[in-house]
Amino acid sequence: MMISSVVSRVLVLLLAVCCMQSFALDKPFNKHKPLLASNSHNSSSTPVVDFFVVRTWIGDGDWMKAMLNSISQFVPRKMYRNIIVILCNKEEEKDFQPYLPQLQTLGASFHPVTDPPFPISGYAKGYTSEAYWKMRAHEFSDADYFIHIDTNVVFTRSVTLEDFVDGEKVNLKAIPYGVMPPSYLQSVKNVSEDILGFPCKYETTTAMVFTYPRELHISLQNYLESLHKRPLLKIMQKEFVLTPIGAYSLLGSSLMKFMPDRWIHAPKHVSNNKLASHY
Repeated sequence: MMISSVVSRVLVLLLAVCCMQSFALDKPFNKHKPLLASNSHNSSSTPVVDFFVVRTWIGDGDWMKAMLNSISQFVPRKMYRNIIVILCNKEEEKDFQPYLPQLQTLGASFHPVTDPPFPISGYAKGYTSEAYWKMRAHEFSDADYFIHIDTNVVFTRSVTLEDFVDGEKVNLKAIPYGVMPPSYLQSVKNVSEDILGFPCKYETTTAMVFTYPRELHISLQNYLESLHKRPLLKIMQKEFVLTPIGAYSLLGSSLMKFMPDRWIHAPKHVSNNKLASHY
């Protein structure tokens, strides 16, 4: 009788574990505790926005200084909460400190991470690593929206929140793949579709800055892990290294597919990249 009771309890426990695993696949959720605590805000109707920057090349210290200076000059401080800078080499934090005396004023903070191994080298490795951390932005912040900006991009005019978010919809620069050159279809569209498992109609990587809801990052990671039956890192170590692709293509196509009511075509001054410029 005691053995029967123990067996029953084991069966109940196994059933509970199966249900939890099913929930994890079906329901988007943050599996990781945010590394940044929430700050208080004046109004619950005002979205919390964080800039998200991934630095993978030690030579872009001056670029990043210029990028942060442009934020200081053109972005109202009340528009965003933090500037999260991911450093893929923990030893580099001391190298960047002399560049950034205005860190506290801007709300910028360094987050050194251990870059995972990828079976490629050179530019392709840095590109894949950058995409990996961008897709994990939700683990570093509980913001409502992330404005992704690369270190070699600077703002060139004053901006407001409406340039990035219109109500609950993000401004997305989306170009039909039908008007893109064949080489672009092979290197971006086809690879995106192979990884995502659904057709992609628009190109979403040619903007200078990219705004996405935090929950999109969570949902995309869960979706990919469910689709490919392995963790995000394992997916990227296999699929991404064949033809390196940026996170913006996957995030943009996923936003259109899974959150069609959370985006609009960016107005002309945004879609024409009049807000920022590359070095």
